[in-house]
Amino acid sequence: EVAIAIATSLMWGAESALRFTGDFSSSQFQDVVRPSMMPPNAPSGLSGQFSMDHLYLVKLLSKLKPMLANLNHSLMTQHQQFTKAFEATYEAHKFVCGKFVGINSQSLRMNSSSKKSAVDVLNDLKFLRLKNLKN
Repeated sequence: EVAIAIATSLMWGAESALRFTGDFSSSQFQDVVRPSMMPPNAPSGLSGQFSMDHLYLVKLLSKLKPMLANLNHSLMTQHQQFTKAFEATYEAHKFVCGKFVGINSQSLRMNSSSKKSAVDVLNDLKFLRLKNLKN
C-alpha cells in the first residue's frame, strides 16, 4: 500500500513538472529547453528511455502485469489512483510536445522519414504501457 502511494506521488510529480514546462513561452522552449536536449548538451536522439530511472520504470511496468492480475481487492482504489496519475503524466507530456514541437512534428529521436508525429508516438506508448497496468 505504501509503495503504490509513493509511486502515485512520483507520477503526479512528473505530471506537474511536464505541465509546468508548458508554461514556458515558445521562444524560451526553442532557445533554452530544446537545445538542452540536443548535442553537445545531451546525447543525440535524447530520450527518457536513456535515463536509468525511466528504463527501470518501463521494465518494472512490464513485470507488474502478472501481479496486477491477482491484485488484492483492498488495493484497487490505490491502483486506480496510480493509473490515473500515469495517464495524466502521458497527457502532460503530449501537451508539452504538441505545444512546442507541434502535433504533427517528430520528436528529437525520430527518423526524419517517420510518418508518425511525436504526439502519436507518445499516445502509442501510453496505450501499450497502460495495458501492463490493467488488471
